[in-house]
Amino acid sequence: MLGARTVPKDAKDAKEEEVMGDTLSGREILELAIQAEEKGLRLYKTLSRKSKNFHVSQVFKELAAEEEKHIEEFKELEDKFAPYEPMEAYPGEYILYIKAMADENTFKCNKACETFLETDVSEEDAIQAGITFEKDFILFLHNFKRHVNKNEAGIVDSIITSEENHLKKLYAQKKKLVAS
Repeated sequence: MLGARTVPKDAKDAKEEEVMGDTLSGREILELAIQAEEKGLRLYKTLSRKSKNFHVSQVFKELAAEEEKHIEEFKELEDKFAPYEPMEAYPGEYILYIKAMADENTFKCNKACETFLETDVSEEDAIQAGITFEKDFILFLHNFKRHVNKNEAGIVDSIITSEENHLKKLYAQKKKLVAS
């Protein structure tokens, strides 16, 4: 179903929707990004609660707050795109597809959260989990950017920049931990 498209209404719409079968719309990318940010939010909240180091806990709280902000920003961006009505073989197929894409192609944060809730984790391991999450998300976005319509690629670029800033914060915190 990757890249399923609605049937254009007229010739102008046909030209605008002229895309390859493996092209995702900006709206689809945003839906996937929202799901990924929600996973990151859960991960960072878990790491913040489990961290015994005040400064590390604060970094995770800040990252969680930024993930919440990104979720809202991405939802606002979704509203700027024309409604997307995919062709479905059955009702609800599209949303299942989007969820499967996020679950299969993104980081396995749920497993990390379960592990961190069940055991004590070192601050270094917690920071590394955040770094891994951000790196995986950035790679995920770069991969999907290849499938986005060219006029919507800037949205993916802005998401990547935001996630790179998270990565920088985590590396800075890792450096402080190593130095102390």
